[in-house]
Amino acid sequence: MKDYRLTVRDLQLIKKVGKYYLQYIRVIDMDTLLKKMKRNSEYENTIALRNALNGIYYYVLYILTIDVVKSAKEAYKDKLVRKEFSNEFASEIHGALDIPRSLMTYPSKIYSYYTYQRGADSSTFAVLGALLREIYRNIFKLKNELEKYYEESHVINYFQLNDFNNYVNLLCEYKDRFRKGKIRAPIEKDPSWLKRAFKIYITLEKMIGNEISLGNENSILPKDKDIIKMLLWKLYELYVFYLLIEYFEKKGYKVKVSKKDKFDVVMEKDGKKKFITLNSSLDFSSLFSIDNSQKIEDFMGRPDIALINEKKIIFECKYSTSASYISQGRFKVMAYMYEYDPNIAILIYPGIERINKLNSDNILSKKIDESIRNKEKDKKYVKLIFKSRNNKPRQMYIVTIDPLTEENKQVMESIMNEIFV
Repeated sequence: MKDYRLTVRDLQLIKKVGKYYLQYIRVIDMDTLLKKMKRNSEYENTIALRNALNGIYYYVLYILTIDVVKSAKEAYKDKLVRKEFSNEFASEIHGALDIPRSLMTYPSKIYSYYTYQRGADSSTFAVLGALLREIYRNIFKLKNELEKYYEESHVINYFQLNDFNNYVNLLCEYKDRFRKGKIRAPIEKDPSWLKRAFKIYITLEKMIGNEISLGNENSILPKDKDIIKMLLWKLYELYVFYLLIEYFEKKGYKVKVSKKDKFDVVMEKDGKKKFITLNSSLDFSSLFSIDNSQKIEDFMGRPDIALINEKKIIFECKYSTSASYISQGRFKVMAYMYEYDPNIAILIYPGIERINKLNSDNILSKKIDESIRNKEKDKKYVKLIFKSRNNKPRQMYIVTIDPLTEENKQVMESIMNEIFV
């Protein structure tokens, strides 16, 4: 195996995005998100996005396998010890009388009464048995397809999912502990382990519906390091995106995919809307001419994320701990501020750990980073104020959001609260 390794930070990023994927799959699926991100010319004409998507799916598949095994274990425990009541009708009473129903059936000399049967005979276990068999079949199929896709590369090994096969084997074992039944629609009174199994089943069906984005036989995989680099870049952008929509959802906004090409996600509350675009040029660019070129849009900046409502907010995400790369990101954001004149521009990165080249720009980036580190957990940012072309104040935030820490939600909340006072 080559000497490239995923760091602990990388693994935490993958884990957190995987969980957000499951949380927000009802809003927007990963395939759609990454296809929208493909607009950025930096990623065009490459199969790296497909590799990134497959890598995300592989980790999500791992999470789903662990969760369904958990459901199966809880259900099996209930099956052994639980008894549940059943309502039955007969001409004789064989349990506790059910007076309300008996009043309706008494003219026919039929009584309604409560009895109980052992949990092993409950129909919910048969439904779970059917779900587990389908879930196992789908996980086994998708896992093999994804591993085959990466068979000429070591990428799968970087995820360090050494116990994946063990969980798959456990699922295979547990599915045979429940009798065969039929899959029905979920209902409110279903036990928690059955509700969880339904969610996993539906998620897998959606993943299969997206056909997992596997390439054709003639696709040539980039080098392992290039695949991982693209995966992590995209994951970090997705992580910031999910933090953003989670904040607004908690504030009471309904989040959904926009049906208009102009915007990707629309968030609405009390008739007011906010819009999010991903890797897109924006209508309010100040660029209006490039010699005689008819494709001015090709030369426009494409911010990673733009939040547009009564204010215009631009996000640039840099998944790097290099001072020189963060310095480049800082100047890129300043260029966006000149081109788009947003109310606020935000540079987000995990933190600086190394300076490859000593110069005034990198030393300044390091000083800013040190200033952020010394701040309170939910205030991991600095704010710069510029004057716009119209002599109006414009703000630029430099923010550290590190997958290794647990205060990222609070940091995003603190910034958004400050902006939308």
